[in-house]
Amino acid sequence: MHYTFSQYYIYVIFVAVMAAFSYLNKLNRTEVFSFFMYAIMLLFAVLRIDTGADYSTYIEMHEEAGKSYFTDLFSFTEPLYFLLLKVLYFFSDDYWLMFAVVAIIIYTILFLAVKKLSIDPALSLLLYIIVAYYFISINQLRQSISLVIFLYSISSIIDKKPGKYYLLNIIGFGFHYSAVMAFLIYPIVNTSFSKKTLTIIFILSIVLSPVIEKLFVTYLGELDTLYTKYFDIEEYMEKNYLALGKVIVPNLILIYSLIKFKSFTRYEYSIFMIYFCSIVYYNIFFGKHIFIRPGMYFEIVTILYIPIFIKKFFDLVTGFIIETLIILYYAFSVTLYGILINGGQGVVPYKLIFSR
Repeated sequence: MHYTFSQYYIYVIFVAVMAAFSYLNKLNRTEVFSFFMYAIMLLFAVLRIDTGADYSTYIEMHEEAGKSYFTDLFSFTEPLYFLLLKVLYFFSDDYWLMFAVVAIIIYTILFLAVKKLSIDPALSLLLYIIVAYYFISINQLRQSISLVIFLYSISSIIDKKPGKYYLLNIIGFGFHYSAVMAFLIYPIVNTSFSKKTLTIIFILSIVLSPVIEKLFVTYLGELDTLYTKYFDIEEYMEKNYLALGKVIVPNLILIYSLIKFKSFTRYEYSIFMIYFCSIVYYNIFFGKHIFIRPGMYFEIVTILYIPIFIKKFFDLVTGFIIETLIILYYAFSVTLYGILINGGQGVVPYKLIFSR
């Protein structure tokens, strides 16, 4: 669905303000601007009402959980989310409280994660928005909780603490079943790959993509249709700039990273490997709706890798230019066109709680 400018201008202003804070942070390397960004993200989400295609669904879930018994906990696919709803309903049956508390959980964990893991927290928060994850978090609450828990758990990969890593992602699994993907990431990151091996895997992901496409259409097309409407690659590329923006630029970034590949610290290698898995995964399964959500556990690390990519491979001036180009590309192709104008993620129009 297409919307008029008056219906989505608030998002444009929101992104512009966040971008301004990200750039101001470069002039004053403190936590002040990244904290302001966190506060604005939180406020923007908390003050919304009836915003998002799944909004009414979450209201129904809230009411269902409130009227259920604690003994019904494990009859729900995501028991921890049910438990959260049950506790909140005990204090108030107002669904706005539920949306507000979930927003606090998502963006607080996100802020703590980027503060701990990112070499440029302000840029990471901006990327979280323009790569679409903020808009996803407005519409897909359960998985967004799971995703930020995974993001926070990456520090346990770097510190080689598998017990803590798996415990955190078991909690994430309790909020959304797609977190099962996180269980695969630890062993991958802890395997050492040479530049040659990574290059071969990357090339194979491109070469095998049309083969996977044919096999998928032949044997699994109906399964994807059950999940959501299936688009072939040509139609998907033509109609969904969100997909286009998430494929072209990341592949170019990975290609350049492989060309310039040199010694990484454990921190850099861990982030790079998850980013590498993201590109390979989406090259193989591009346009297959049923595989999009699981792939988010690889892709979300984009917000951590881009700052590393810019600092590691470019000087100050060139890095500033590259960063600006990346931001503009995501802001226009993904956020402005893919999400706002083209109605991706079903987040528009935005309504304030005061209109309730």
